Amino acid sequence: MKKLLIQRATTGEGQFIRQIGFPRFGHVVLSVEPSSRSGLSFQWEVSPEQIPEMFRDAVRRGVSRMFEPGAKFDQYEPDGILIRVVGGSSHDTDSNEGSFEIAAMKAFVMALALALALPSDEATGLPGSSRG
Repeated sequence: MKKLLIQRATTGEGQFIRQIGFPRFGHVVLSVEPSSRSGLSFQWEVSPEQIPEMFRDAVRRGVSRMFEPGAKFDQYEPDGILIRVVGGSSHDTDSNEGSFEIAAMKAFVMALALALALPSDEATGLPGSSRG
């Protein structure tokens, strides 16, 4: 399996907003950076008012699920990636775990898309390369 490596920090923002039926809302801003630790690690730089504690596991799941079978990055194993949760917002009644999971997925994909837009000489270690 190829390892997904990040060579340079990028930021992504994801929102999940649904107004029809049961209203839903989740908003996550994260930075994806290289790390000396193996796998994925998370660092929280948001207040409980931005993303309540009860939704932290949903944010972790959203990013981690991107590597599960059938997901966007299922052919890669994350290696040495720090996810810094740097922003977001919630709604007292409309926010739930599923909304934050989807918002985190969107933010992660956006961050990697920005990383892939780097000039080819700076994109070493992004999808298509392997280590190990």
